[in-house]
Amino acid sequence: MLCAKQAAMVDSWGVADIQSDKVFRDISEQQLGPLLQSMGVEEDPYDFFIGMMKLALGLQLASAAVVFYAAELGFHLDAGGAFRAVGGLFLGYFLRLGIRVEHLAWPLYNVFVQLLIRDDAVYDFPAATAAEWRETLNKLGLVVASAFLIPKFLFGWQNDECWQFVVPLIGGLFFFDMCWIMALLIKMWGHEDRV
Repeated sequence: MLCAKQAAMVDSWGVADIQSDKVFRDISEQQLGPLLQSMGVEEDPYDFFIGMMKLALGLQLASAAVVFYAAELGFHLDAGGAFRAVGGLFLGYFLRLGIRVEHLAWPLYNVFVQLLIRDDAVYDFPAATAAEWRETLNKLGLVVASAFLIPKFLFGWQNDECWQFVVPLIGGLFFFDMCWIMALLIKMWGHEDRV
């Protein structure tokens, strides 16, 4: 799964490195460094990544506020329903780390990038194999079924209460990447004069 250069980098880390910021510095220098250099950005890749991470987390928190108030004001849910919606959104953000939804969502990301950058911009993503599609769909099905059935049986939620949790969860799975794409674009717009 890792190329030889990445495997050598991982093998070079010790316990002290994992407890410090060396791991993130190495990863940001290897992943972001060449991209930033090709665009003429002189900022340290680690500082760029930390700034981008703060922006992405801020966008995710702002999306939670939007979901909460949209649930209360737009859908006329009570506070419990609004909290279920926000809880589902955050669970979707968390579960996104283990589910590769980009196999399904890259056309949406492509439209998103075209709206924010240019009409001819392309979110380039390699085609997924049939096994990758199957794995992603199986994980999504398991997550949705679990998120619907577990609260129903453990907490006695009704179907509409379960949907108040599940629909934002699905949104969180897909909106996670959009927050990071937007954070990257905002950081790049800060260096627009150099590109």
